[in-house]
Amino acid sequence: MGNFTLGLDLGTNSIGWALIDFDDNQQPHELIACGSRIFQEAVEAKTGTPKNHARRAARAARKLVARRKQRRTKLLNLLVRHGLLPQDEAERNALLLDNQANNPYQLRKRGLDEKLEPFAFGRALYHLAHRRGFQSNRKTASDEDGKVKTAISALRAEMKGHTLGAFLADQPTQRRRYTDRAMYAEEFEQLWSKQAPFAPEQLTQALKVAIHNSIFFQRPLKSQKHLVGKCTFEPTRKRAAKAILLAQRFRILQDVNHLAVKNPITREFRPLTQDERNKLSEALDKQKSMAWGAVRKVVGWNKKDSLHEGETFNLDEGKKDKLLGNRTACDLRGALGDRWDALTAQQQDDLVTDLLTIDNEQGFLNRMKNHWNFDDTTAEALAKIELEPGYARLSAKAMRAILPHLEQGMIYSDACKAAGYDHSNPNQRTVTDKLGLPSNVRNPVVQKALFETRKVVNAIVRKYGKPTVIRVEMARDMKLSKRQKEELQKEQNKQKKENEIASDYLRERLGIQQPTRADIQKYQMWKECREVCPYTNTPISPEMLFSPEVDVEHILPYKRSLDDS
Repeated sequence: MGNFTLGLDLGTNSIGWALIDFDDNQQPHELIACGSRIFQEAVEAKTGTPKNHARRAARAARKLVARRKQRRTKLLNLLVRHGLLPQDEAERNALLLDNQANNPYQLRKRGLDEKLEPFAFGRALYHLAHRRGFQSNRKTASDEDGKVKTAISALRAEMKGHTLGAFLADQPTQRRRYTDRAMYAEEFEQLWSKQAPFAPEQLTQALKVAIHNSIFFQRPLKSQKHLVGKCTFEPTRKRAAKAILLAQRFRILQDVNHLAVKNPITREFRPLTQDERNKLSEALDKQKSMAWGAVRKVVGWNKKDSLHEGETFNLDEGKKDKLLGNRTACDLRGALGDRWDALTAQQQDDLVTDLLTIDNEQGFLNRMKNHWNFDDTTAEALAKIELEPGYARLSAKAMRAILPHLEQGMIYSDACKAAGYDHSNPNQRTVTDKLGLPSNVRNPVVQKALFETRKVVNAIVRKYGKPTVIRVEMARDMKLSKRQKEELQKEQNKQKKENEIASDYLRERLGIQQPTRADIQKYQMWKECREVCPYTNTPISPEMLFSPEVDVEHILPYKRSLDDS
């Protein structure tokens, strides 16, 4: 092993590398070798989408069709077995396909007022399974869901208390309408309640449950817990969600304890006093974020106090423009008011767990009403809350071990050490002569780059030996002068403020609780275009911005420019 450093610059379709030899004083002495490896990026050249996108989409469509067929076949067999559809296949097909003589909408309407023959009732039930309506999922809600829910609300108002089947039976066209799963469930209950007294021996309660489950069963989302990373200090534990109250408190104390005050004359830093830390952490627990001006007021500073004239915070001089507070508690306090603070600590943790783990919207509403005894308005407000996404680096177990030491005012590294964790070397390193196969990261672009990096590093090790240090992708601002760094910092702060303005607008005006980078870029381009289409000069309203009517156009074709920005 030589005394040299390997530098790697990783990209999506290239890897740059250089070997630098160091002298005894650890100063760069000689460039041993350098080079680059160019490889085919794992995306389609024209669209930029991953190469497995089309295959995955086709597989998803096949699964959807197969499961839909499986559900209908199960219901069909159940109805045949209990005499609600003909045994003879030809007779059964004639009944199901002849919508003129056996119009399912008319059967669903008549079934609310009069007795239906067993086969007619079976035909009506089978029709409910064909079009069983939209059911949203709290965790996968999209902008399209808002459009669907608005259309469903308008349809409910138009129905004026009728069931969906009875309403559509009298309409000139029954298709191209957004319907809700609850509409079908309500109609099923009314149909069964009317028809069961006519044949109590045949239409039993057990059969009702079996048919209801066959029609309305919803396969739960596949759990993604296996994708959550391992804790830095507790490798057998999963990382904790950022939204849990423990993680929110952990972050507040970590930031507050790292704060130091810079004396403008001596240029020395002093930590906050215990009283200042307590005031600040209590204030942050009751708001989502706090600008530095507000931080000064909380800790008792003011311009008239000559003792603090010109003093600044260490984090204020960096890229941090504010301190983050307890976002989760603020969101829930906004929905519950004083009731949130009246809950015990365990009840607050349990409520946050419900928000993070219950996917089904109706199931969540039922949980809020039946278990927590919230009214309809409060339950709906809670269902709309989108807690902070993502996961922390530590598990709940590690946080609980470190938190008491943070409460005493220790900085993060000292608190980790006091809790028995090695902050500087959290994971046991394994010495190896070459890089092994990378783990599956479920991203073909990253996976391709990792495999190519493995080839480059192993080839360098075979030829030059193992390097002392490997550095990956040096920060771009290392070569800038002090003035250039200041200008870059000013530009980054300006861009950050513009992004925050866009995020606030999207949350407050358009109801997008967690705006993505693409959402913010689309908003900023909309403002640059003065809220009109640059091609047709048609005004674009805020409501139109994220609808299918408006899209981002790449003026320079990627084929010719090789630039999709």
